Amino acid sequence: MSKLTKRLLTVVLSVMMLSGSVMTTYASTMPSNAKTASGTRKSSLTVQPVDPDSLDVAKIGDSYPEPEDSGESAVQYADDDVVRVSIQLSKDSVISAGYEIKGIAYNKKAVSYRRTVSRQQNNVTRKIEAAIGSELDVVWNLTLAANIISANVRYGDIEKIKNIIMGLDRPAATATAEDIGKLICTAGHIHAYGSDDGCTA
Repeated sequence: MSKLTKRLLTVVLSVMMLSGSVMTTYASTMPSNAKTASGTRKSSLTVQPVDPDSLDVAKIGDSYPEPEDSGESAVQYADDDVVRVSIQLSKDSVISAGYEIKGIAYNKKAVSYRRTVSRQQNNVTRKIEAAIGSELDVVWNLTLAANIISANVRYGDIEKIKNIIMGLDRPAATATAEDIGKLICTAGHIHAYGSDDGCTA
């Protein structure tokens, strides 16, 4: 692009910006009974004070009443319904183990530790597959910022998976203390965090 073209573009843009400012200034100084360029009259705005107590709205700081519990879960799932679960293992993720994020891909110790976390996840996946009798539909294996296996599972298999993770179910493949973590069940808009007493969804 030549210098002349750049200068012409600069002048054109400057004129456009100035004309926009002039039009805005002209519009704000028009008398209320004057007609606009399109021939319509300019409307004026009037402000009327309102008593806030007359409005049927909650005020800042007011607490809302608790909804009544019907005793039933909002969504019921059949055993064959597929839901997403995130299985969080107790071993630290790479970042939680203290490895710096900057240059982590070139840090041999961090890469080695990440492989260890991946191997642990693969072992847990095999144990879960043995318990549910089918291949686990793993969507994500998170190792860097969290140590989580995210998978699609049958709703009816959640209890079996929980038992493997909590080390309560002791088939031939048993969970070690290092494998024990917590099961986070998510299905649709439900986010229920499991604990030692079970995973509720």
